[in-house]
Amino acid sequence: MPSETAAAPSRLLPFDPDTMQIQDYLDKIERDIIGQVLKQTEGNRTQAAKRLGISFRSMRYRMERLNID
Repeated sequence: MPSETAAAPSRLLPFDPDTMQIQDYLDKIERDIIGQVLKQTEGNRTQAAKRLGISFRSMRYRMERLNID
């Protein structure tokens, strides 16, 4: 990832396999990171995608899949 990428959360969410599926856990982390970068870029999806090191198309797909407006 590029050096200007937002720092990962300092503490990961606790994972309890008895109450949570791994995909739900990973989706939550991805949703949080995308949300942080969108906030930093004031909602600019193109800039957020660049900071995350992904294409705009990938960013749009992830936002749709994770229900991020």
